[in-house]
Amino acid sequence: MILYVNGDSNSAGSELKDPAQAWPCLLADRLGLLLVNDAKPGGSNPRILRTIGNFTTHADLRDIFVIIGWTSWEREEWQKRNVYYDVNAGGHDNLPPDLELNYKTWVTEQNQATREAKSQATHEHIYKLHRHYKEKNVRHLFFNAVMPFLHSGKQHDWHGNFLGPYDNNLSYYWYLKNHGWAPTKNNHHTEEAQQVWVDVLYNYIQENKLL
Repeated sequence: MILYVNGDSNSAGSELKDPAQAWPCLLADRLGLLLVNDAKPGGSNPRILRTIGNFTTHADLRDIFVIIGWTSWEREEWQKRNVYYDVNAGGHDNLPPDLELNYKTWVTEQNQATREAKSQATHEHIYKLHRHYKEKNVRHLFFNAVMPFLHSGKQHDWHGNFLGPYDNNLSYYWYLKNHGWAPTKNNHHTEEAQQVWVDVLYNYIQENKLL
């Protein structure tokens, strides 16, 4: 069985001296599953939705367990021809000149209102994915890598498949920081904290009978 992971740098093991100590590797070993990790540093939620769609289209859905660490809401993925570029308020993936001009305008437009709007839209996209997985009996677990949904309003029933969707204290970054694990200057958690997050996910999986 495959453990399929997607997300941003927090799921890619950025800044770890030994990539084998990243939580996806440790969790796959603990569960006895083969790991496929599509996480990308700087990756956006649109990228996660696109790449996981590409993977599951060609995978045996009965043979995968999906875990996704959703990233911050301002990030986007821009496409030009057949190339995809991840952009966020802190930088981008070497955009071509015309998109670079668009980026300069885009950065100035990123404010609380736009982030909340993206949170609302992504909330519905993720819930649609969850409902699809429930209908297809795809085993899955979601969590927020950085922050919970920002918008106010409707909250969905995630049937135990989302760890703390509306609770900042249960996001990966803040859970570890609030439990005494200091992140790096680039806001990544170190090797010592990875096993703690594995314990959180493993216990949640067992308690909710997700596998």
